Amino acid sequence: MSFFLCLRGNTYHYRKAIPSILRPYLGKWEIKHTLRTGNKLEAKRKASLYNEKINKTILAARKVIGESSLSKSEKKKLLADTFISFCVLMTYILKKTMKIIMFTRSRKNMR
Repeated sequence: MSFFLCLRGNTYHYRKAIPSILRPYLGKWEIKHTLRTGNKLEAKRKASLYNEKINKTILAARKVIGESSLSKSEKKKLLADTFISFCVLMTYILKKTMKIIMFTRSRKNMR
């Protein structure tokens, strides 16, 4: 399984190429997002979650592109909004995951 991990300094990042059919609409070649951890095992777990969600978003985006009733500008706006919403949601989820992990670790140390 590929985790799309990239180590920058002491922090792992998720990095994946955007399919060529979506690039003109999004104006990007790749998706990059910090995983906010230097632990490789934790980074793999987060990247796996992130990748699952991004693949679903890409699949939905391909359906939008296939929709013939929308103009190119409408498709572009819809796709941009979809990806922005996705990034905001994933940032929120990753922050919550970190809080849960820290809480669990502190509870284990108390025993």
